[in-house]
Amino acid sequence: MRRPRPLRVTEAAAVTWAAAALGPLALTPAAAPAMALALAIGAAWADFLED
Repeated sequence: MRRPRPLRVTEAAAVTWAAAALGPLALTPAAAPAMALALAIGAAWADFLED
């Protein structure tokens, strides 16, 4: 199996931003889908910016 590639700087920044923005909501069970969506959008945006 291949090892996953490490996060790029912009991806790490997007994940950090999403975690900071949604941090207070992370304590509620309903926040899991929103957090997953925010992380996916952040990763996609970071990938777009690096291309």
